[in-house]
Amino acid sequence: MSPNRSDVLSVIAMVRCHRKNPAMPYINVIEAKTNLSSLLVRVEACEEIVITRDGTPVARLVPYVKRQGTRRFGRMKEQIVIDDGILKPLPEAGLAAWEG
Repeated sequence: MSPNRSDVLSVIAMVRCHRKNPAMPYINVIEAKTNLSSLLVRVEACEEIVITRDGTPVARLVPYVKRQGTRRFGRMKEQIVIDDGILKPLPEAGLAAWEG
């Protein structure tokens, strides 16, 4: 099954961001609380920021990528054909191969 358009666009957006800013800075939680607005500006420019508590990474601030479409049940209807033979029992040789 091939990925849908929104999944592909999300990956493309994240790849562009990673190419732009490959290193993630580490910022203490207190500094993050104090400078949240400026951190959001940096994230909007595709920078990813790791927030730490006592030097241990606890969260990652990343750009939001909006999904372009919705998943819909049955959207591949009539595009995939399943042979009626799928419901028939396997022949003995095939069954033996599955069972080992």
